[in-house]
Amino acid sequence: MFDAGKLAQVIDLHQKSYGLLKWVGDALKSGSLNFERVHSSLSFSEAAQDWIERNFESLPAVTRPAKEEIAPFAHLFASYLTTSFDLVAQPNRRFVSSYLNCGCAFCTTMVSAKHLRVKQPNKKAQGNAHRIKELYLASLGESLGKSYSHMLLETLLSTPELWEDIALATYACELLRRSEFASQGEGILVLWREIAWDKKGKIKKGFALSLPHILQAEANLREKFVAEE
Repeated sequence: MFDAGKLAQVIDLHQKSYGLLKWVGDALKSGSLNFERVHSSLSFSEAAQDWIERNFESLPAVTRPAKEEIAPFAHLFASYLTTSFDLVAQPNRRFVSSYLNCGCAFCTTMVSAKHLRVKQPNKKAQGNAHRIKELYLASLGESLGKSYSHMLLETLLSTPELWEDIALATYACELLRRSEFASQGEGILVLWREIAWDKKGKIKKGFALSLPHILQAEANLREKFVAEE
């Protein structure tokens, strides 16, 4: 079962990380962001945390986490970049070359923020999303003290009235994992589109992750599990 307090914190950090990504592209033009530290020995998320800590006071207040939240914030920000975006081939980086001393994956991605494009999930990503949902449902079943068959899990996954609840609860579960940088790759992007996009392939007007909606989705699924006993 979800820890409501922890989930509320991570939802807030998720929103701030998206806001930071939108801001970075414009800030690069002013040269106000520091990319002088070399991150050759650091992972993507470790480099993200180091960069956020060094630029902390330069970040807009609405995108800044509390200082004690920098580590999970950096994990979310880094995983957001790697699961949702690709770099356009051979982007023009001339306007940042004068202050980019680090060639690590994180810094290269950041200075090319204007050249990021949203990934287009393929069949493999769709299959990954299905597997993540199944893992979430199995975990939920275990939290209720029961072991459920693969057949039952597939029945739940194929029930149309449960699709939104499953996608939303699974995305929330993965959001918590991503705050510890345990990402499940492009399957996460598939889940996001299932909960945030309309049938025309556009973001739903006014959509935002909602703690009450997530908790209700989990409650609906728990009730369904009990009913299937």
